[in-house]
Amino acid sequence: MATDKKELAKIDNSDPANYPNARIKDDTGTGDGTPVNRLVYSDLHEFFAKLMRLAAIAYNGLPDNESNGYQLVDAAIALAGKNDIITPLGVNSGVLQVPLKFSTLKDGEALICKAGFDLNTETTIKGIDPLTKAIEATSKFKTNDYVRFIYSSSGAIKLVRLADGLNLDTLVAELNYLKGATLSEEYAGTSTVKSTTPYTNQLAFAQRVIGSMSSIFLATALRNGLLSKEDKAIIDGIAQSPIRNTGWFSGLDPGSAQVGSNLPVSGDVLTANVYYANPGGESTVRITLKNPMSNMNYFIRSSVESEGNILADNGICVPVFKKESTTQFSISVEEVYSISQNLKIHIEAVQLS
Repeated sequence: MATDKKELAKIDNSDPANYPNARIKDDTGTGDGTPVNRLVYSDLHEFFAKLMRLAAIAYNGLPDNESNGYQLVDAAIALAGKNDIITPLGVNSGVLQVPLKFSTLKDGEALICKAGFDLNTETTIKGIDPLTKAIEATSKFKTNDYVRFIYSSSGAIKLVRLADGLNLDTLVAELNYLKGATLSEEYAGTSTVKSTTPYTNQLAFAQRVIGSMSSIFLATALRNGLLSKEDKAIIDGIAQSPIRNTGWFSGLDPGSAQVGSNLPVSGDVLTANVYYANPGGESTVRITLKNPMSNMNYFIRSSVESEGNILADNGICVPVFKKESTTQFSISVEEVYSISQNLKIHIEAVQLS
C-alpha cells in the first residue's frame, strides 16, 4: 500500500483544492522544509523500479538523458504501447521469431503480428528473452498475412490467421469457401462447397440439354425429362396440319368446257385453266396453288359438288389428278354420257412428308 506525504509534519497543505495530498514545502534555512526521507521518496522510486521490472529492462547504471537514453521512458512505452504496434513475425532455423519479451506478457494478452514468411511445419516460437514456447496455429498463414498472437503462460501460444481485403481471395480458395465451381465441377454436379456462377451454369445447362450429356436427361416411359430431336419432330408433325392448300373451282361441264377458259376460283386456288377438252367426253383443268408444297410427295383430295341438276351432275367418273410441280397439278373429269353439267370441285392439297 502506498504512503501519503500529506501525513508529514513539515508539509505544505495550504492549497488543498489544487493539491489534495499536499505538496513539498521548501526549506527556508531553518529546517522547516519537507525532509528527504522514506515517506516522501520511497513510493516514487518503487514505482519506477516496478515499471522497469514489468518491462524486463535491466538498469544500465547510467543517468537517463539524451546521450544515455531514457530507460524509464522506454519501460513506460513497453508497458503501455506493445499492443498498439504491428509486431514483425519471422522465422529462423525452423523456429518462429518475434521481438517480444514473453516474461512481460500477461496470460491471454493478444497482439497483432505481420508474417514475413509462409508457415509450414514450424512448431515453436522464441522471443528476445531465452524463453521458447510451442505454437498452435489455426491455419497456414502466408507472407504478409496479419496474425493474432495470443499468449499463454501455461500452454502453447495461439497464432490466428486474420482475413482482410488483401488475402481474402487466397483464404477462400484454400478453404474452398464461396469459390466458383470450375466447369468440370459444374458438369459433375457433386460438390457441396463450391458455388454456381452464371457462366458455368449456362454452359452446364447447354451441355445437359443439347450437348454430350443430354442423353442421360431424356424423358423415358418411367420419368419426365428432356425432349429428343426425334420426339420434337413428331410433335411438330402433330401440331402442323399436312393440308397446305384448300379451295375450289366451279362451273365445270366435262366435255363441254372451252379450252383456254379460266374457271371461277376461291381460297388457295389461284387459277383453274381448262387446257384440254374432248367433246362429249372429258375435260382437264390445270390448277395453280397459292402455297407451295414442301416437295412432290403430296396428293390431292377432291370432292365434287353439284351446282345444277344433281341427277345429271352425278354422271361422271372418279376425278383423276396429276402433279406437275409443287404449285401446279392437273385434274381430269370424264362424263359417263353426254349431258350438260355444272360442277364445283373442292380440293385439299395434302403434304405427306
